[in-house]
Amino acid sequence: MPAPIGLYGHVQANHRRSLLLFAMFAVAFQLMMAVGLALALLLFDPAHTPMFHPGAYVRRYVPWVLLLSIVLFAAQMWWFVGAVRTQTRFRYVDSDEEPRFCRILEPLAIAAGIETPYAGVIETPALNAFAAGTRKHHMVVVATRGLIDSLDDDELAGVLANTVIHIRNRDTRLLAAATIFMPNRKVLHRKPKKVPPLMSPLQVAALVFLPVFLPVILILGFFIAVAYRMAYGSRALIGISRELIADAEAVRLTHNPAALASALRKIDRYHQDGELG
Repeated sequence: MPAPIGLYGHVQANHRRSLLLFAMFAVAFQLMMAVGLALALLLFDPAHTPMFHPGAYVRRYVPWVLLLSIVLFAAQMWWFVGAVRTQTRFRYVDSDEEPRFCRILEPLAIAAGIETPYAGVIETPALNAFAAGTRKHHMVVVATRGLIDSLDDDELAGVLANTVIHIRNRDTRLLAAATIFMPNRKVLHRKPKKVPPLMSPLQVAALVFLPVFLPVILILGFFIAVAYRMAYGSRALIGISRELIADAEAVRLTHNPAALASALRKIDRYHQDGELG
C-alpha cells in the first residue's frame, strides 16, 4: 500500500488502520470469552471445549458470543454520553450561561462543516477539554473551568478546534468504541482477593484438581495475557494516531498555530505542577 500523501491521505489511512484495530478488538473479545467459558465447558460440555475441540466450540459458541458482543456494544454505544457525563460530572451549558465558550465553539463547528455540538463544562481548576458522542445529534464538547478561565480567545479556539475535528473525523465514535472495550479486557485481568490459606472452598478444590488442570490453566493464562495486550495496545494506537491528525487540522481550521502551541504549553505546565489528574 503506498504511503499516504497529505493531511487527508493520513486521515484515510487512519480509517483503514482503525478497521484493523477493531478486528483485533473482536478477536480479543472472542479470546476472553473462550477463556471465561473454558472451565465451565470442560465440566458441563466437554465435547465443545475450546482447548480440545476448537472446531466444535467455534460452530456452537462463537456465533452466540459474536451476537452477545454486538448487543452489549450497541447498548453501551447508545448510552455512552450519559456514561461519560456520570463519570466526569459535566453539565450542559448554553450561550446564556457560557457566552464566551459558545461564541467560540459555534463558528468552529460551522467552519468544519458539522452540526454545532452541545457544550458542557466541568467545574474543576484542571485544564482539559474533550469531545464525546456516538450519534450525530448528540455530540458534546466539554471543557473544564480551568481551561476556559486560563486561556485567551485564540488559545481556547485552538483547543476547541481540536475537539471539533475529532467530531468531524468521527474519532469520538471510534474512541468511544475503544473505551467500551477496555473494561471487557479487565474482567479476566482482575487480581483475586487475598483470603487466609485453605479458608475458601475453591482453594481446597484447586489443591485437589490442580495437577489435572495445570496444563489448561497455563494455556488460559497465555490467552488472557494475549487478549489484554491486544486490547490495551489497540486503544493506545487509536488515541495517538487520531490526536496527531486532530492537532494538524485544528491549525488548518484556525490559521493560528502559535495560539494552539501556547495553549498546549499552558496545559503542559499545569500538568507538570500536578494540577491535572
